[in-house]
Amino acid sequence: MEMRTAVTLIAAAALVGCSEFRRDVESQPPPPRQHVTVNYKGPDGFKLAVGKANDWCDQHVGASDVRVLSDDRKAGRATFTCEPL
Repeated sequence: MEMRTAVTLIAAAALVGCSEFRRDVESQPPPPRQHVTVNYKGPDGFKLAVGKANDWCDQHVGASDVRVLSDDRKAGRATFTCEPL
């Protein structure tokens, strides 16, 4: 009987410890996103802008992908955000 009580208390303590840790992790704000704006022109300009944005994000954020936030094709200017992998 004492062994069963001890195992139950250990299991309960482990569950409480995990839930406390989880609350701490969830309460932290997400890291701020980095943005980069690239000017481009020509028929392949946007494709080259995506490549330049990828390079910039990899250098400043680490392994990441880019996502288009805005693209003004008339002005030839696109803004991207870095999405860490």
